[in-house]
Amino acid sequence: IDGDHATRWCASSADTPSWYQIQFKSMTVADYIEIDWEIQNQWVQYTIETSRDGKKWKKVLDASKNTKAGSTLEKVNAKYQKYLKINIPQSLMLEILQM
Repeated sequence: IDGDHATRWCASSADTPSWYQIQFKSMTVADYIEIDWEIQNQWVQYTIETSRDGKKWKKVLDASKNTKAGSTLEKVNAKYQKYLKINIPQSLMLEILQM
């Protein structure tokens, strides 16, 4: 998110579910979302939701059956959204390097 691979988000524990939420400064359009997971040989199952107000959420990506390891690049339809949330139902201690 910040372009610095020395920074990252990390789940506080391996308890499920984990989530990571971003609030953009202004309404944002996203056509693709790329996630660099710290552990490149581990697959992660997740969903991505967006919201204009942080209360009403819309699922824009369902990777809940993903079995591909490594970084992901997914096409999404997230037009004029203020919030983005990644939901991770797996019991893993995950880290996101960049998004």
